[in-house]
Amino acid sequence: LRRDVRRIRVYAPLVLWIGLALGLAYAPWWFQRKLLFGLSVPLCIWAAWAWDRLRLGGARTAAILALAATTPIHLLQVQFRDLASARGPASPYAVSPDLAAALTFLRVQVPHDEVVLATFETSRLIPAWAGQPVIWGHWAQSVDLATRREEMRRALHPGGRVAPALRAEAFWASGARWVVVDTLLRDAFSGAEPPWFTATTRVVFEQGDVQVRQRIP
Repeated sequence: LRRDVRRIRVYAPLVLWIGLALGLAYAPWWFQRKLLFGLSVPLCIWAAWAWDRLRLGGARTAAILALAATTPIHLLQVQFRDLASARGPASPYAVSPDLAAALTFLRVQVPHDEVVLATFETSRLIPAWAGQPVIWGHWAQSVDLATRREEMRRALHPGGRVAPALRAEAFWASGARWVVVDTLLRDAFSGAEPPWFTATTRVVFEQGDVQVRQRIP
């Protein structure tokens, strides 16, 4: 009985930690999603406790060491793969001079409390580089990211019989007043800005294939 009580005292806090983290991750506050990153703490504690109780020796030790060796090999493979994919203009780690100039324009000319709309990839750069809030942020800070993407897809999708006025209404329902137009956004526009978009905005900055447009009130 004493042994069972001791096991409960050991297991209960870890089980409660994991259960609360998983449960709060689905609470209606974006910050709770960061609790998922904390799951590694109780899991590592559990693994260390189990490792301490193992009776190592012979084939069991060899099997455990062989499995443990695969972890750093996998991590190295992922790092080299990401490094290879990060080379090139389409990489999120590479900023073209034209986009850099547009972001600098936002930082200098646009108030930092006005919302900027850009593609998901470009939006990740704007808060840190230029200082404005964006429609799409980090996935852990955007609990309605899927909803926003679906609304934008309906506004930008070239097919269907949606009237231009309704497309514009859906597009500007985000609350943004500024738009960074780059090749990624033009691809979403099916290659060129539609008339309803150019009619409701004016170009305030342009360099190369990157524009910054302001919504016309």
